[in-house]
Order: sequence, then structure tokens, then C-alpha cells
Amino acid sequence: MAEPKFLAIGVDTVDAEQGAPAPDRLISGDPKFRTWNVEEREGGLYAGIWESTPGKWRIVYDEWEFC
Repeated sequence: MAEPKFLAIGVDTVDAEQGAPAPDRLISGDPKFRTWNVEEREGGLYAGIWESTPGKWRIVYDEWEFC
């Protein structure tokens, strides 16, 4: 069996984008999130790191990402 391959994603050269769910999508909590997009490609493909504080919200997504 082939050994798994992992790629380390460095965010030291990328500024984090701050965000929160739209108020009409919020279900509970007060979630805030940060996103470090390391790579973006045509067609809505993203690679990076995403983090969030606790909360629950409805999501509408037309992108594909690998985080």
C-alpha cells in the first residue's frame, strides 16, 4: 500500500480574512471565523486554513475548497 502524502500549508505569508455568517443565516451563537487562503484557482477552488468560534448557521456554497 502506498504511503499517504501530506502537504504542509504555511500561512506565515498570508493575511487572515475575518468573517462571520450573514445575520439571516445565523441559527445560534456568535460565530466569527478567519480564513487563510493559500491558493485560489478558477472555478472556485481554494486551499488554505479556516477556523471558527462556536456557533451554528445555514450555509449556501457554490465553491469547492480543500482546507
